Amino acid sequence: MIDIHSHLLYEMDDGPATIDDSIKMAQQSLMDGVTDIIVTPHYIKGSYDNTFERVTLRLNQLRTAFKELDMELNLYPGAEIYLDIDIVEEIKNKTIPTLNNGCYVLIELPAASVPHGTEDIIFKLLIAKYIPIIAHPERNSELIRKPHKLYNLIEKGALTQMNAGSLLGDFGSQVARASKLFLQHKFIHFVGSDSHYHQGRCSKLTKWVEEASSYIGVDAATEMVTNIPRKIIDSAEIEFPEPVMLEEIDERKQSNLLKNVLGKIFGT
Repeated sequence: MIDIHSHLLYEMDDGPATIDDSIKMAQQSLMDGVTDIIVTPHYIKGSYDNTFERVTLRLNQLRTAFKELDMELNLYPGAEIYLDIDIVEEIKNKTIPTLNNGCYVLIELPAASVPHGTEDIIFKLLIAKYIPIIAHPERNSELIRKPHKLYNLIEKGALTQMNAGSLLGDFGSQVARASKLFLQHKFIHFVGSDSHYHQGRCSKLTKWVEEASSYIGVDAATEMVTNIPRKIIDSAEIEFPEPVMLEEIDERKQSNLLKNVLGKIFGT
């Protein structure tokens, strides 16, 4: 399985404090069936200034340690980038790493709101040929209350990534219910562990597949941790079904906007 959201790198953010902690996290991920991880330390200007150079340095150190331990776990660079008006230029200038330095960008919204201007930032990223992936929208209290706002962001061209633990109840019953609804209505495109430690908030992708299979089927759930995230690593185009408004379950609104934008990015 492939994990596209992990705070595996030590001494970078609120994840592991030491290289030994990172190794324990990696061992737990391997036991969970993970073969590939995109490391995504927080990038929050002034708090976690995890630039391209800093991520690359720490990633190479961890790769060397894994090789010495014969740990067969593939690591790729990335970041979880906190929404800010300046991030578009910083991404274009290669100040901040994208997911495997490709066209997909993991974006974090504030926990309780969708800031004014979010759609503008999404649009600017798409124009610059980067595809934003909103991290764990099922944990955002405004999106839980007003799911049509998430629908609108997806229609504007954003993709989304669910935390495995969200569906499993790690963040409370309200988040678990939202996770189920978002999955059923095709609001979710990827899943990641968002792991920070080797216990508790760790990799739970296997359990997620088992639980998600009840709502979207085992084939679809398996695809979300294998073939679909592989396309992020390869910067390949991914086609997704249209989201379905929660208030209008039987009314599937077809939008060509995302298809047209992706066509410009991938030249199709």
